Amino acid sequence: MVDQLSDVQAAIEAVEKYHIPSPFKGGDTDTVLWATHKDQGIHDVTHFFDYTRLKPVRAAGNTYVDDLQSFAALVSRFADQDETVIFANEGHLSITAILNHHTKLSATGIEPGFGDHRVVYKIPKSDEWKAWMDAAGVSMNQGVFAEFIEDHGLDIVGEPVESLPQRVQSFLVEQGLSLATPRQMVEFSRGLAVHRNRKVDQKVNLSTGEVRFQTEDEDVTKDGTKLKIPGAFMIRIPVFLNGPTWLIPVRLRYRIKEGTINWSIAPYKADLVQKTAFDEIVDVIEGKAAATKDDPYESLREQALLSHLPLYRGTAPDEAKVRP
Repeated sequence: MVDQLSDVQAAIEAVEKYHIPSPFKGGDTDTVLWATHKDQGIHDVTHFFDYTRLKPVRAAGNTYVDDLQSFAALVSRFADQDETVIFANEGHLSITAILNHHTKLSATGIEPGFGDHRVVYKIPKSDEWKAWMDAAGVSMNQGVFAEFIEDHGLDIVGEPVESLPQRVQSFLVEQGLSLATPRQMVEFSRGLAVHRNRKVDQKVNLSTGEVRFQTEDEDVTKDGTKLKIPGAFMIRIPVFLNGPTWLIPVRLRYRIKEGTINWSIAPYKADLVQKTAFDEIVDVIEGKAAATKDDPYESLREQALLSHLPLYRGTAPDEAKVRP
């Protein structure tokens, strides 16, 4: 009988040893692994314990804000001097703050961070900017042009040439352009009665008998006076929503075909203006002085909430991958 009890006890101990799973801690104190002897497997069962937690193990997730003020306030609230890094991506027009980035410990080593706690500001373009850029290079008949000027006429400004930035003055001089006033633009949009006269100049070389003809087209109004349309005008619009306004020269072109006039516009170096506007936002984050008198970010510059944090130009890295 004693031998039989001993055999039973041995069987029980074998089952407990080889079939009952054993819990143990993983790579950090918040991970619980479960080793099962039966299938020789190790299983992560941490999520079963998550239901009993009163709060998350650590902060994570992406927060998308709608304006620069919210970005600065939220990043400032959670930023860590050693872990927080900001990336400014001009191509994607976005500013990303990684609140738990890698930490530099010494000249030779770093403390890796998950990089999965972020604040993202995708900079929205203003409605004015989108409207003028969408119209750039588009041939508009008189009706379409009139409607466009009526909808966006308040963006057109009449600035004295001598008060314009030097780059704009140089552009006008190099192209030989004069500026249309807001009143003239309204008049152009309301319609012009234009006729095209063609002059033919005949020249004869008496010694050779060669005859040359030179033609010249001249656009005149209905009363016969020569039509003079300035080749450019100025607009002042914000590039980004709620951002400062920028002074931009716009080429004005017209074509007459079969008595019908068509208009087109071309903002001068719009890509450079957009780049400058993006640089201005970066300057605000870094606490630098304003580049324009019209500065809606003045209070943010004064607060300099993020000027102590490192900022890099480029794409924010992917979140850290933890090997299973």
